Amino acid sequence: MRHILLMAWFFLLLASFVQAQSSVIDSLQKIIAQGKKDSTELSAYISLANEFSRSDMAAAKRCSFSAVLLSRQLNLPVPLSASYSNLATLNAQTNQPDSARYYLGLLKDLANEYPFGRIRSNYNLTAGIFYRKQGNYKASLPYMLEGLRLYTLEGNKLGMAGQDLNIGNDYLDMSEYRNAMVYHLKALGLFEELGNKRGLSFCFSAIGGDFIKLDQFSEALPYIQKSLALKNELNDKKGKADSYISLGAIQEGLQHSEKALASYMEALSINKELKLTIEEAKTDLKIARLYEKRNDANNAKAYFSGSKVLFLQLGDTAYLATVNAEIANRQNNLTRQEATEKTFIGTLSTSIRMGDKNSEINNYKYLSDFYAKNGQYDKALAYNEKYHNGDTNCSSPKATTLFFLMWLIAIFDLKT
Repeated sequence: MRHILLMAWFFLLLASFVQAQSSVIDSLQKIIAQGKKDSTELSAYISLANEFSRSDMAAAKRCSFSAVLLSRQLNLPVPLSASYSNLATLNAQTNQPDSARYYLGLLKDLANEYPFGRIRSNYNLTAGIFYRKQGNYKASLPYMLEGLRLYTLEGNKLGMAGQDLNIGNDYLDMSEYRNAMVYHLKALGLFEELGNKRGLSFCFSAIGGDFIKLDQFSEALPYIQKSLALKNELNDKKGKADSYISLGAIQEGLQHSEKALASYMEALSINKELKLTIEEAKTDLKIARLYEKRNDANNAKAYFSGSKVLFLQLGDTAYLATVNAEIANRQNNLTRQEATEKTFIGTLSTSIRMGDKNSEINNYKYLSDFYAKNGQYDKALAYNEKYHNGDTNCSSPKATTLFFLMWLIAIFDLKT
């Protein structure tokens, strides 16, 4: 009964948080509906774009474009730079690289025309994110560091916290784990000081990611759980996908492959819904690798291929090289498996033709073990039955089959 009451309380609380976010969006839309075409309406467009950027990318783009038009009309370069920044980042996230470069170029021109601290900060932040989305972390890092320097000069703690987080993420992907943790903890301290829940959710996710990279899965879990709870509270769909990816990595590391697959699939569904092509491609790759570990060749091939197609579209040479290498390695493994299978089948055929019963029975056992190790359980069972039916010292076929199934389950449990 207590459990039911707690669950009911949780869902009521979650509903209240979603309603609160809806009321924020409604309030901003009411300001825009007044049509005053002033700085208040402009701020509403920018805030609304930020709200939608976590759940509705198309709506976020529409709001950002409206903010561009109104900023130009009012001749306000700072909000114009923020709107260019949003459009560059949103297009980079949704596989529109040409559009992303276009708005990044406009932002760069604006920063050169108005060398104000905030506009230059927006440019460095955006350029850093743009190169990061391309997987070029070395190119991203200098922009992120310069952005942090500018935000620090301004005394902009929110900007500083965001840049600390971004810099930590770049270091993490460059495998510089100590630097990553230092910057992530700095970001966490600033977001806690500001009481910024969205920033805290990012930090919990990032610190969990640090532990995942170090294979400290049990230590990572509470951070990812905290992050996911905040993402749900904030209705941050994009952030939820990221948290599910991390949760899947933890579950995979703890040898819970079914749970890991479910988490990855949840992330994939969200990334498809939001049309986040880069994240979709990366998630496909994670799922392919997991299926590979589970010896599920057909599903592994399908997700490897899907990932490759998306990375080709994105022009992401770093990830494409990784996928091509893994597909090539998988093909080598498949070739070796086919050669082994061919050898066993040929030896079996020879033993049957020669009337060598002992060799025939042994080859049934070899084939059964071979197919079981490669996840082809129907074939494994068929050859196992032939092995036991051919061995007069074996017990009844039904008992043999039951014993084999128990053995098969034991092997599967050990694998997963």
